[in-house]
Amino acid sequence: MNKAEISYLAKQLMLELSEDELIKVEKSFEVFNKQLLLLDKLDTNNIQEMVFPFEEKTDFMREDVVSDMLTSQEVLLNAKEKENDLLVIAKVSNR
Repeated sequence: MNKAEISYLAKQLMLELSEDELIKVEKSFEVFNKQLLLLDKLDTNNIQEMVFPFEEKTDFMREDVVSDMLTSQEVLLNAKEKENDLLVIAKVSNR
């Protein structure tokens, strides 16, 4: 990633980065890429792939149970704006 690409992505995310920040992010990407290249050098031929990250079973987790639900009217009590039993929120622009 170079400064131009980082600047483009920052603008897409509606971020304003100073020149110093662009340089820091560029250097961070360089370090990250070097670390990825080190991973490429690892010999993983005789390594069994991991199917699940935990050694212990996690099937003991409880089932989801619905409880203490608010009614639509209760939710709308604190709404600044509402229309037809719905919350009215500010439009999100796609500049």
